[in-house]
Amino acid sequence: MKPELSVIVAAFDCEKTIAACLEAVRQSESVVYELILVDDGSHDDTCQKAGKYADKIVRHPRNIGRFEARMTGMRHAEGDLVVNVDADVLIRPDSLRLIRDYFKAHPEIDAVTGLLSKEHPHPNYFSQYKNLYMHYYFRKLPGQVSFLYGSIFAIRRDAIDFSGVSVRVADDTEMGQMLVNRGKRIGMLKELEVIHLKRFDFASWLINDFRIPHDWARIFVKYQGWEKMVQSKRGFAHASMGQIASMNLAVLIFMGLVLTGICRVCVPVLTGFLAFIWVMLNRDFLRYLRVERGLMFAVAGLFVTFMDHLVMMVGVITGVCSLIYAPVGSKTGRGAIHRDKT
Repeated sequence: MKPELSVIVAAFDCEKTIAACLEAVRQSESVVYELILVDDGSHDDTCQKAGKYADKIVRHPRNIGRFEARMTGMRHAEGDLVVNVDADVLIRPDSLRLIRDYFKAHPEIDAVTGLLSKEHPHPNYFSQYKNLYMHYYFRKLPGQVSFLYGSIFAIRRDAIDFSGVSVRVADDTEMGQMLVNRGKRIGMLKELEVIHLKRFDFASWLINDFRIPHDWARIFVKYQGWEKMVQSKRGFAHASMGQIASMNLAVLIFMGLVLTGICRVCVPVLTGFLAFIWVMLNRDFLRYLRVERGLMFAVAGLFVTFMDHLVMMVGVITGVCSLIYAPVGSKTGRGAIHRDKT
């Protein structure tokens, strides 16, 4: 029987999460699907642990990147709907059914994306903060968006054409922009929540929130994001106008704090005014943190969010600057079928 959906899981050295990820897919209800694991040159036991779950395992002889691994899986998909699930998330038993039913109810939609659940298995601050941040802002997005979110998205197979994707970290965002530029429509299905298993510490959180805006900036320039911001009045991709304004304000506030010693009157007053505006822009998110995790979590979140916006803006600046020295290029990769389960 031909599968209704093909579920693609691209993995590289994911032995700690791959079994739980694939087991969650196997708990799916009321859907005919195939499960394809693309092992992108792992050095650990990812492939061995996936063996009892996957219908097909595709192996790259070496690591060539997440985007190329996703494309390899899509080339081997038989279903008319292709679902991407990251190797460090857990989908819910009804996730595939929600995707199938959504496409049936919305024939005008070419792709659909979801979001992170508020639930997170790691109790440390930065894992909880990052998860809540993503959940909060994705919940505020409209019913149609211009990006894909890699943790969980689905696309009609006849809409797949991503030749020319040029970034390696925010490749899913660029994939969404390519679809929208071709006149395709992407739905935001807010019932489609997944649990993220990735643990963030201070260092990995900072690195992540530098690298993604770095790629975001390159995509922004490549796809004339300023025009889309004017047209939508909502922002660009998953970044709202408020987030973009907060990132710019964070840099100005930081510069004001540095320059306070030079002019002890005007600069502190202006910096204080900008800080007040920043707090007003982020007050609803900080209130959300207080409701979800308590007052002390929210107080810490005030400083963490400011630092986050500062780091994000540094990522954006370096991303734009990198275009001057390294113009955007494209890479593709191929894998070969390793084994089909019978």
